[in-house]
Amino acid sequence: MEACASMHASGRSRAGSVVRSLATAATAPIAEVRIERVGAGTVNAWRQVTVVAAASSDETGVSVDQLALAELAAAIEDMLEARDFDRYFAFLNGELAGTASLRMHGAVAQLTGSATLPAHRRRGVHAALIATRLEEAHARGADLAVIMTAPGSQSQANVMKHGFALAYARAILVLPAT
Repeated sequence: MEACASMHASGRSRAGSVVRSLATAATAPIAEVRIERVGAGTVNAWRQVTVVAAASSDETGVSVDQLALAELAAAIEDMLEARDFDRYFAFLNGELAGTASLRMHGAVAQLTGSATLPAHRRRGVHAALIATRLEEAHARGADLAVIMTAPGSQSQANVMKHGFALAYARAILVLPAT
């Protein structure tokens, strides 16, 4: 978790938190996208796809974490060491297209680590990952879901289409050296 903590402490991470009640059903899944749970034998593939997809700009022009590939890989490695996360693959027309994670804490579902490979973006992969995790969270008794996104990003737009509302935006302010 050290790499994740240093990202936030260094001011290279900007995020906003959005929340959603799970009292209503999730959006219907996308037919062309198949979601599967990651098993012990497929963690390396999850790691590789997540690093490559997360390192690629979403082309919206919104500044997201600007990390070197090694820093990003270290942060993903930290995520893999964390307990109580379920991880998912998304396949678009049979081809591995994206990844995501879900962590339950009581009645709160934390949606994390969504990443779609650039060649598969704007085709419903992220939407399917969101819908699947919301459905899973609801089935496991969650009544609230939270996710952090960069303000104004495509990820924020996608989650808001799934009923999330902005809880807060975080700004990192720096006092210049004197």
